[in-house]
Amino acid sequence: NLVNQIPTFGTILALLYQGQPVLGWLDFPILGDRFRGGVDCGTYYNGKQIQLGDLKSNELSPTDVIATNCPATFQHSGNVEDLWKILQFHPHSRIYYDVYAHGLAIRGAVAVMVEYNLKIWDLAATKALIKGAGGAYQELGRIEAPGHPTLYHVAFGKKRAVELMANAIV
Repeated sequence: NLVNQIPTFGTILALLYQGQPVLGWLDFPILGDRFRGGVDCGTYYNGKQIQLGDLKSNELSPTDVIATNCPATFQHSGNVEDLWKILQFHPHSRIYYDVYAHGLAIRGAVAVMVEYNLKIWDLAATKALIKGAGGAYQELGRIEAPGHPTLYHVAFGKKRAVELMANAIV
């Protein structure tokens, strides 16, 4: 997005301890938005601590939004059927292709974000930040190939929304 002058690009940093993300930082310089924090220390959005709420009922409401990444990402690993399950799951879905959607999920603007084929450096900060904000993070699958980075399929956001989405995909 930086190359294409789309202002939602961001910088992602994470600290892993014994292979697990514990601290994260997302910075969106053009938008002036920053997330920092992590596991056991809370998550802060533009300097104010945030707590990610859950759904108001056991189901998504008509105003809740779900998000996922672009079709080409699903095609890369032969998971196009999963994309259609996601899009059919709830009528208010959006497709994003950058870390900006991670920030939307961390602060609760989208109920759940589903991403396929991410490398650890694309998702470690989000995992720490979502957990620090009281949300849920669930691995839906992974692709491991010798000589290549592991690719992860994940859902994260409001706890019940993540659970509902994971059940819809499986």
